[in-house]
Amino acid sequence: MLKCEVERPHGRVWLAVWLAVLLVPATLVLGALIGPGLMCHDPSKAELARFAARRYAHEGYPSWLATHPGQTCPRALRELDEYTGGSADRDPWGRPFVMICSDHGLVVVSLGENGVTSSE
Repeated sequence: MLKCEVERPHGRVWLAVWLAVLLVPATLVLGALIGPGLMCHDPSKAELARFAARRYAHEGYPSWLATHPGQTCPRALRELDEYTGGSADRDPWGRPFVMICSDHGLVVVSLGENGVTSSE
Protein backbone atom coordinates (compact mmCIF):
# COMPACT_ATOMS: atom_id res chain seq x y z
CA MET A 1 0.00 0.00 0.00
CA LEU A 2 1.28 3.37 -1.03
CA LYS A 3 0.93 6.11 1.52
CA CYS A 4 1.45 9.70 0.50
CA GLU A 5 1.74 12.39 3.10
CA VAL A 6 1.45 16.02 2.20
CA GLU A 7 2.83 18.62 4.50
CA ARG A 8 0.29 21.31 5.30
CA PRO A 9 1.45 24.89 5.55
CA HIS A 10 -0.16 25.58 8.93
CA GLY A 11 1.46 28.97 9.41
CA ARG A 12 0.26 30.35 6.10
CA VAL A 13 -3.29 29.08 6.56
CA TRP A 14 -3.60 30.63 10.00
CA LEU A 15 -2.17 33.89 8.73
CA ALA A 16 -4.74 33.98 5.93
CA VAL A 17 -7.57 33.20 8.36
CA TRP A 18 -6.49 35.91 10.80
CA LEU A 19 -6.09 38.45 8.05
CA ALA A 20 -9.58 37.65 6.78
CA VAL A 21 -11.04 37.83 10.30
CA LEU A 22 -9.43 41.20 10.94
CA LEU A 23 -9.53 42.87 7.53
CA VAL A 24 -13.04 42.03 6.38
CA PRO A 25 -14.83 43.61 9.38
CA ALA A 26 -12.45 46.58 9.35
CA THR A 27 -13.16 47.13 5.65
CA LEU A 28 -16.90 46.92 6.24
CA VAL A 29 -16.76 49.41 9.12
CA LEU A 30 -14.62 51.86 7.14
CA GLY A 31 -16.88 51.48 4.13
CA ALA A 32 -19.94 52.22 6.24
CA LEU A 33 -18.32 55.30 7.77
CA ILE A 34 -16.54 56.76 4.75
CA GLY A 35 -18.59 55.40 1.85
CA PRO A 36 -21.69 57.60 2.20
CA GLY A 37 -19.53 60.72 2.13
CA LEU A 38 -17.89 59.59 -1.08
CA MET A 39 -21.20 58.62 -2.67
CA CYS A 40 -22.90 61.96 -1.96
CA HIS A 41 -22.02 64.22 -4.79
CA ASP A 42 -22.61 67.92 -4.35
CA PRO A 43 -23.21 69.17 -7.87
CA SER A 44 -21.23 72.18 -9.01
CA LYS A 45 -22.89 75.37 -10.17
CA ALA A 46 -21.96 74.49 -13.75
CA GLU A 47 -23.70 71.11 -13.45
CA LEU A 48 -26.79 72.75 -11.97
CA ALA A 49 -26.86 75.31 -14.80
CA ARG A 50 -26.52 72.54 -17.44
CA PHE A 51 -29.31 70.56 -15.81
CA ALA A 52 -31.68 73.56 -15.69
CA ALA A 53 -30.89 74.58 -19.29
CA ARG A 54 -31.49 71.05 -20.56
CA ARG A 55 -34.71 70.83 -18.60
CA TYR A 56 -36.02 74.00 -20.25
CA ALA A 57 -34.97 72.87 -23.72
CA HIS A 58 -35.90 69.18 -23.53
CA GLU A 59 -38.89 69.11 -21.17
CA GLY A 60 -40.42 72.57 -21.00
CA TYR A 61 -40.13 73.57 -24.63
CA PRO A 62 -41.72 70.43 -26.18
CA SER A 63 -44.61 70.67 -23.71
CA TRP A 64 -45.02 74.37 -24.43
CA LEU A 65 -45.06 73.68 -28.21
CA ALA A 66 -47.81 71.09 -27.75
CA THR A 67 -50.04 73.61 -25.98
CA HIS A 68 -49.23 76.56 -28.26
CA PRO A 69 -49.95 75.42 -31.83
CA GLY A 70 -48.72 77.76 -34.51
CA GLN A 71 -46.10 79.36 -32.26
CA THR A 72 -42.44 78.44 -32.42
CA CYS A 73 -40.97 80.44 -29.57
CA PRO A 74 -42.12 81.58 -26.13
CA ARG A 75 -41.82 85.30 -25.43
CA ALA A 76 -39.81 84.60 -22.27
CA LEU A 77 -38.23 81.59 -20.62
CA ARG A 78 -40.63 82.02 -17.69
CA GLU A 79 -43.41 80.71 -19.95
CA LEU A 80 -41.77 77.27 -19.70
CA ASP A 81 -41.75 77.25 -15.89
CA GLU A 82 -45.16 75.58 -15.64
CA TYR A 83 -43.83 72.69 -17.74
CA THR A 84 -40.55 72.26 -15.88
CA GLY A 85 -41.99 72.44 -12.38
CA GLY A 86 -39.84 75.36 -11.37
CA SER A 87 -39.17 79.01 -11.72
CA ALA A 88 -35.43 79.10 -12.20
CA ASP A 89 -35.07 81.41 -15.17
CA ARG A 90 -31.74 82.46 -13.64
CA ASP A 91 -28.57 80.40 -13.52
CA PRO A 92 -26.79 79.54 -10.25
CA TRP A 93 -24.75 82.77 -10.54
CA GLY A 94 -27.93 84.88 -10.61
CA ARG A 95 -27.76 85.74 -14.30
CA PRO A 96 -30.75 85.15 -16.55
CA PHE A 97 -30.46 82.18 -18.90
CA VAL A 98 -30.14 83.13 -22.55
CA MET A 99 -32.89 81.71 -24.77
CA ILE A 100 -32.23 81.29 -28.49
CA CYS A 101 -35.17 80.26 -30.67
CA SER A 102 -35.07 79.16 -34.27
CA ASP A 103 -37.11 77.05 -36.66
CA HIS A 104 -35.00 74.10 -35.48
CA GLY A 105 -35.85 74.42 -31.81
CA LEU A 106 -34.84 76.12 -28.62
CA VAL A 107 -31.40 76.49 -27.08
CA VAL A 108 -30.96 77.64 -23.49
CA VAL A 109 -27.54 78.86 -22.40
CA SER A 110 -26.01 79.96 -19.12
CA LEU A 111 -23.31 82.60 -19.35
CA GLY A 112 -21.53 80.91 -16.46
CA GLU A 113 -19.52 82.31 -13.64
CA ASN A 114 -17.71 84.93 -15.72
CA GLY A 115 -20.76 86.05 -17.70
CA VAL A 116 -19.14 85.41 -21.09
CA THR A 117 -20.45 83.03 -23.76
CA SER A 118 -18.37 80.07 -24.97
CA SER A 119 -15.77 80.17 -22.23
CA GLU A 120 -16.16 76.62 -20.93
